[in-house]
Amino acid sequence: FTANTITLYNISTQAKSKAEMTEEELRQLEEHEFNTGPLSVLQQSVKNNTQILINCRNNRKLLARVKAFDRHCNMVLENVKEVAGKGKKAKPVNKDRFISKMFLRGDSVILAKILLPDLRLNLAKKPFLRFLMRLLEDQNVFMGMGCCD
Repeated sequence: FTANTITLYNISTQAKSKAEMTEEELRQLEEHEFNTGPLSVLQQSVKNNTQILINCRNNRKLLARVKAFDRHCNMVLENVKEVAGKGKKAKPVNKDRFISKMFLRGDSVILAKILLPDLRLNLAKKPFLRFLMRLLEDQNVFMGMGCCD
């Protein structure tokens, strides 16, 4: 453990409410949560410039790179490929579009996951994911990563 980790552990284990914390303690707690909690997916995407797959409430899926985000999952996205599903089972349709820059409001986000090259094997299992894999191959996402050279 580093000194920062121990300090953060002490902060989180104490029975202090956020109102009782100092500005520095709040900043450290937020940084700790961003790096280890559910928002770490977005944090990793920003740091490594990796693509993420976002499922939205309007039955659409976004494949994008995250440039910035906040604790509400509001995001600034780049190179967004939007794919629209239809019906209850969200069957893939050929209604997709490219958006160079986008602001996504966090309340429409259901799920966000990092799309890694080793997930390519799992993509072939479902029709929508096969369709998404074809989109990724068109963008040469997997080239040079050792999985399909």
